[in-house]
Amino acid sequence: MIHSLLQLIAHFTCRQPWLVLIVSTIAAVASVVYTAFELKLNADLDALIARDQPFMAEYQRFLDEFGDLEYLFVVVAGTDASQREAVVDYLGEHLAPLDGVPSINYVIEPEEQLRIATRAMPEPDLRELSLAAGAFDALAHGPAVAADTAAQLLQQLMESDDEQEQEQLAAAAFFLAEALTQEQFIPLPQREYLVSPTGKLHFLQIEPVRDFGTLAVIEEPLRQIRGVLDQARQAFPDVEIGLTGKPVLQADEMATSDRDMTRAAIAAIILVSILFMIVIGGIWHPALAVVSLLYGIAWTFGVTTLFIGQLTLLSIVFTLVLVGVGIDFGVHFVSRYKEQRRNEADTIAGIEAAVTTATLTAGRGNITGAITSSMAFFMAIFTQFQGLRELGLIAGFGLLLCLLAMLLVLPSLIIVFDRARLRKGARKPVLPDRSKLQRGAWNALMARPGLYLGIMVAMTLLLSPLLLRLEFGKNLLDLQAQDLESVQWEHRILEDSGESFFGAVIVETKTEILEIQHRAADHEPIARTGSVFDIIQVPSEERDALRHRLHRTSKVDLDTMPEQLDAATVRTLHHRMSTIVTGARMQGLEEADHLAALRDRVETLEIQLGDEAIAETARTNAERRVAETAWAVRTMLEGDTMPLRDALPQAVRDMFVSERGNLLVALYPVENVWEFEPMERFVQAMREVDPDATGVPITQYESLIEMLRAFITAASLAFVAVFILLWLDLRRVGDAMLAMVPLIVGMFWLLQLMALFDVSFNHANFFAVPILIGIGVDSGIHLMRRYRERHPEDIASGSHDADDRTTFGSTRRAVFMTSMTSMIGFGCLATASHRGLQSLGIVMALGATALMVASLFVLPLLLSLLEKRRG
Repeated sequence: MIHSLLQLIAHFTCRQPWLVLIVSTIAAVASVVYTAFELKLNADLDALIARDQPFMAEYQRFLDEFGDLEYLFVVVAGTDASQREAVVDYLGEHLAPLDGVPSINYVIEPEEQLRIATRAMPEPDLRELSLAAGAFDALAHGPAVAADTAAQLLQQLMESDDEQEQEQLAAAAFFLAEALTQEQFIPLPQREYLVSPTGKLHFLQIEPVRDFGTLAVIEEPLRQIRGVLDQARQAFPDVEIGLTGKPVLQADEMATSDRDMTRAAIAAIILVSILFMIVIGGIWHPALAVVSLLYGIAWTFGVTTLFIGQLTLLSIVFTLVLVGVGIDFGVHFVSRYKEQRRNEADTIAGIEAAVTTATLTAGRGNITGAITSSMAFFMAIFTQFQGLRELGLIAGFGLLLCLLAMLLVLPSLIIVFDRARLRKGARKPVLPDRSKLQRGAWNALMARPGLYLGIMVAMTLLLSPLLLRLEFGKNLLDLQAQDLESVQWEHRILEDSGESFFGAVIVETKTEILEIQHRAADHEPIARTGSVFDIIQVPSEERDALRHRLHRTSKVDLDTMPEQLDAATVRTLHHRMSTIVTGARMQGLEEADHLAALRDRVETLEIQLGDEAIAETARTNAERRVAETAWAVRTMLEGDTMPLRDALPQAVRDMFVSERGNLLVALYPVENVWEFEPMERFVQAMREVDPDATGVPITQYESLIEMLRAFITAASLAFVAVFILLWLDLRRVGDAMLAMVPLIVGMFWLLQLMALFDVSFNHANFFAVPILIGIGVDSGIHLMRRYRERHPEDIASGSHDADDRTTFGSTRRAVFMTSMTSMIGFGCLATASHRGLQSLGIVMALGATALMVASLFVLPLLLSLLEKRRG
């Protein structure tokens, strides 16, 4: 059936090459246009994780409730705290107007502190303030009303026999007297800057505008912010200023990766093109293979847009897969075509005959190789990792579309191109002939297969103990380029306070906060908790009653009050204060000395008001003092009536109270949770505190586990699926097992080489595994299919081993070429500054080398050994 289909394809491409190219081009252009208008880029890392995962459901609830609390942090370091504060003020002033910065917090202003004061002050202070509530209305009407009201309250105090009433009258009267005579009687809070727990670092907390339709997500805000930071460094050269935070780390990672991949791609294209021309010969046919690959990639974009509609940060790398594996189909076809041209007449019929032979031989191997390679990616569907699922679907279908391009577009391009060359009288393109030395060396190798296989087995066994050194690196921060500013400042924050991520527990009541804090205190991996109780006192019935009493103010009768503060009014207050002080001393009260000092200040004010030279100044100062106290009281009372969320300072409001009124308890780790083992301990402790705990530590921990599990599951299923497909294609279990030899041996050698060169697997380079499976099985299937043929090249050249089935003709050259393209293409990433990409390049280079040796030597030697035993 496959043979008949290939014959039909060969016949159609030979007879209607222009029709094939026109239809393929229309489909490619339509795919590109459709993609440009409809395909969306989703750079949200959370999109890589399946939404139906329980831990993601909790995290999504957290995001819905509190929003994205992953901020950018501008970090200011220096020995002088006042200078750091000056830098923070400068930065805040210049960052706030930026379009990309809708929210910035770096200081808690005095007014914000006063709004929360009734909830934050100790209970004795709150009680004292509530007792003075009778003074608040008089205070609002200025110093004259305040002085007269204070005098009246003292008169009532002297006439009253009720102890509770006396306490309230005294507190209100003395409150008014203090406000009249004492500078900042209610001390205005100082500005509180956001600092690290050690106090050595100052922070500006920035909420940037996020655009998940771009790779960097915050590219434009980041550019604006860094421009302001450069200005600040020039203005304050003695202070260190840095920028970090998870969004910055991710943006810098994308920028570094993009730069490294661009450089590697340019280097790879140049090196692979040179290698292609040397090994296969010529320029144009390799170029036609690349053009055909572009058709396949364009179709893949169209299909992806139609059925999936988006690319994530993981699935976007499918083009690397298509370039790394898809081009192999073209290499095998071009190699077989040029080999066949050697035996065909230099006519149009000879061109068509060579295309037909290449389609029937290399095409059959390409079909099996494409199906098995795509199956390796399709196995990701059975994992729970959404990002890998989408990548598996896109890469799998992409490889099949690249196969279609190599079966239809490439033969048609070759026919059109070579017909034109034939008309111009150009020489027919053939493969460079193998030298006698090459043939002799190969024959000598195949003559003693047992010896060389024994040597390889011995070396493999000798290196096997190295496998014990192989590790899996799980620190994502270590994958970043370590010279990045954001990475360096992240390390500095960790060294300063050890805090980077926090876990989150959502509760509905303040009582639940106390329960969470109590349970968290029993877990060693949890350093501390953060909640609204960092700012306010624990509520109680007593506090609620005192806060309610604050609003029981007594209204004053303004008709009987003096319009201006004068000496007579203050004199009355002074006389009654003196009476109170005398009584206090007679009773031996502790407050007597304090009251005497207050009486003396009132007397001083009386004297000043009686002196015409300084009366106006004294009156003005009294008005200012009373106004400041009135503003402070008014602000406290307004804040007391606000809902808790509205009363909280802006810098911490979103962190602790949601718009719906739910509360957050933040759990901070003792250890550096970028490291996997500390992260695991911290996550376990969080879940023991509350099973529904969530936050970045849990999503990162679970996604790391899920990603590793998904890769292992997909790789394991891929091995099984590949073997079944090979068995169905080759129809013999023995041949299917032989076709798997390069893959199995090459992957085992890869593990040994990684251990030898101290290269660990990580979440970046583990992506190499499905690609290497595709490369390994593709080489094995092509060699096994060629093994079951006779070899025109050897017959034509008159070689003495013309009937030996282990020479493999041009297939061996094509396998060498496909392995080298992968080795060079991905190996260029080994020079990347991003350590994740660097490790991917190293693993791909080592893996491609191991697979190439296993394909070109182990499998042929094994087949040669079997041939000799059968003989």
